[in-house]
Amino acid sequence: MADGIRIRPQPARLRAEGVGSAAGRLFIVRDLSRPLEPGDRCVTCGVPHEAKTYHLRMDADGTTIVSTGVWERFLAMPDHGGFETVNVVADPPAQGLVVPPAVVAIRPAHP
Repeated sequence: MADGIRIRPQPARLRAEGVGSAAGRLFIVRDLSRPLEPGDRCVTCGVPHEAKTYHLRMDADGTTIVSTGVWERFLAMPDHGGFETVNVVADPPAQGLVVPPAVVAIRPAHP
């Protein structure tokens, strides 16, 4: 299994969001370099987003673990998406994706 990266919100992001602690909070990071099709709904929250959107739930310590691939994308963003590295996790726990019920629109193929 690949390493994971434990991250936490930067102090400036906490101040900007008006919170003193990240513990148990949900943070949203939008990757504007990866636009989505208009009308596509997020598989996590069911809301349409204009770009790839990461929903990060912090643990009781105010951190979360992301894949090295996700962290590399954050590094390409201004201010790293508002997050900083805590440490590398050699054997991260399996991550699950909770997907709410969704309606999938079938689009006709273009010739």
